[in-house]
Amino acid sequence: MTTVAETTALFGKLPADVFRLFAGSNRGFYADLLEYLDGEVFAVAGELVSKRETIDAIGEFIRREGQDLDFTAERPTHLDAEAERDTDPRRFFAYARLLDTGWLVEHRDRYRRIVDFDPDARLLLQALLEIKSGRMRSYGGEVLQVQALLDSARTQPGTKSENVANAARSAKSFRNHLRSVTGAMRKIEALLVQQTNLKSLFGTYFEDFVAEHLIVDYKRLHTQDNPFRYRVDILDLAQEMANDRELVDALATAMVREGRAADSERAATTLLADLQTVVTVFQAVDDHLELVYATQSRIERRVRNTVRYMDRISEIATHRITAAIEMLGQSGLPSDAPVAVPHAFATVRPAVSEANLYHPARKRGEPERKALTRRRRDPAHDAFRRDLRQYHERARITPEKLVAYLERAMAGRDTVAAAELPLATLDDFFVFERLRDLPYLADGGFRGHYRLELTGGWFVSAWIACPDFRIRRVESQETAA
Repeated sequence: MTTVAETTALFGKLPADVFRLFAGSNRGFYADLLEYLDGEVFAVAGELVSKRETIDAIGEFIRREGQDLDFTAERPTHLDAEAERDTDPRRFFAYARLLDTGWLVEHRDRYRRIVDFDPDARLLLQALLEIKSGRMRSYGGEVLQVQALLDSARTQPGTKSENVANAARSAKSFRNHLRSVTGAMRKIEALLVQQTNLKSLFGTYFEDFVAEHLIVDYKRLHTQDNPFRYRVDILDLAQEMANDRELVDALATAMVREGRAADSERAATTLLADLQTVVTVFQAVDDHLELVYATQSRIERRVRNTVRYMDRISEIATHRITAAIEMLGQSGLPSDAPVAVPHAFATVRPAVSEANLYHPARKRGEPERKALTRRRRDPAHDAFRRDLRQYHERARITPEKLVAYLERAMAGRDTVAAAELPLATLDDFFVFERLRDLPYLADGGFRGHYRLELTGGWFVSAWIACPDFRIRRVESQETAA
């Protein structure tokens, strides 16, 4: 029985033994195998992969890698009897190991067994592959995506209301990427401090710092065409949408209609929270960039100092000093004799002032905070909306209005001609025009009580010109027949 603690745990939805796959001696092989299965075997979304195809693909991977694997210490429980008779049972061992640890699941499709990744394990694998490949991201693309989502939600609130939540989700993902970049840079800085030779130092700098974690459009951050030039537009757009009560109501109505909120009040609260998330993220961009700049300056200063003094710490400089000492010892000069040594040192003390020292990037001032205020509603616009709703209510013809109109016109009679129907007001005209649709309502009659019959002539009045007709009340016996 699953307890509450198990369902609410951080890894509660993952298979229980999913991490056990990386605990054995073959963990490197299984890591490469999972990446191979995800990229080549289960790459097509609509394709069903059978159990036999999966086992053959694993065997092909083992032969291609050419690894000397030993599965004796990891005897799986879902091992088929066919594995004992197969020429290469290692593929069955690997397949059964993936089943035991919950990475793969089997399903039955009519007469054959199909295999796929466990859905939660697939999400974990994608996260692991993303960590492996690095998190390089275009800042300009992220900013433009948030702006496009908000703009589409503002221009099409009836159909694009979900874009507000997507914009908040993209903003939070962008914020997390900023924090991960600063964390990765600090980690690389710590690795640089631990290096003891030039080769490893430059390798760490260029491979880990520049190639893996540097931002794609990092060089544009200091230019006029920088990725954050739309940040002010995003802040103004989000605040303007939050202050537009009619827009918020339209977006909330769409969310309720699409089933993403229980009522309009909760939908409006969610929308305002998402817009505030976007505002908070893009207001704090400067603080994140300041951390990036500070860490970058320390890393580059360390590499620059190493390049400057590399000839003094290299093995060649040591050999030169040793050779000079040996030659001086063989010269026969007394220990206190002066020796003229040419050098390139400066004869005067270099100027050291504030201008010669390193200056960190100037921190930008905190942006002005604007209160989210709601604009006052225009009484004229409210009156127009109220009159428009009243007009739509009068023009909308309901079954009750049709019945009341016909009963008032017939006054107890069984038949009434078109000329005898009341047609003096706009309300009468709305109902009169809809009477001609009676043959198409409820299988030729309206609720089985009235029937329209064409007389062959024309009815002409100041309101309308149409084929003449009469309305006849249908008897209960005829209705039953």
